[in-house]
Amino acid sequence: MHLLDLFKRKAEEEQLLDIVDKYNDNMQTHRAEVVEMIRVVVWCLQSDFSRRPSMSVVVKVLEGSVDVQNNLDYNFTTPVVPRPIAVVGHQGDAIGAATLLFASTLSGPSDKDQSQVVTMMRGTPGYLAPEWFSSIITKKVDFYSFGVMVLEMLCGRKNLDRSQLEEDMHLLDLFKRKAEEERLLDIVDKYNDNMQTHRAEVVEMMRVVV
Repeated sequence: MHLLDLFKRKAEEEQLLDIVDKYNDNMQTHRAEVVEMIRVVVWCLQSDFSRRPSMSVVVKVLEGSVDVQNNLDYNFTTPVVPRPIAVVGHQGDAIGAATLLFASTLSGPSDKDQSQVVTMMRGTPGYLAPEWFSSIITKKVDFYSFGVMVLEMLCGRKNLDRSQLEEDMHLLDLFKRKAEEERLLDIVDKYNDNMQTHRAEVVEMMRVVV
């Protein structure tokens, strides 16, 4: 029932290929790469938080410039944080009628009948979706964080880079300005030959990020 439990068992049996999506031809064609990506996931799920990679390191791994750490611990768990949060249901439910649940490791609602949750802000500065400031969130906050990470990969820099000029320090601000000027090609990673060769595709991917 629980994917992480299945994941752990298959890892111990060295049969991770068994859980690669069987209905996705692309996944099956590139199963070796998928398993390598699974190792990135394991690294991020380490029970000892000091062993987990930073977001910038994950970006470098996805770019191929850094290898996944060896001796990964597959005994990770899905902890339940003993902090109640108020869960808001569909439009017919008032916030005042919200029920109290314990937060899971997911940012958003854990029940399919829940559309949003009321909780405290948590996450990595620079990757938090704007709706965190209202404390009413949905699972879409994870998409925002993923979008920021993808943009970092395409541009070859962190979201917050204090080595840049003040006006270029924040990648999202720079991104917005270049989009308004129709000059997104300016921010494609200049040190990545593959990115430069496929700049048109990179800009299209930036549109996905938007």
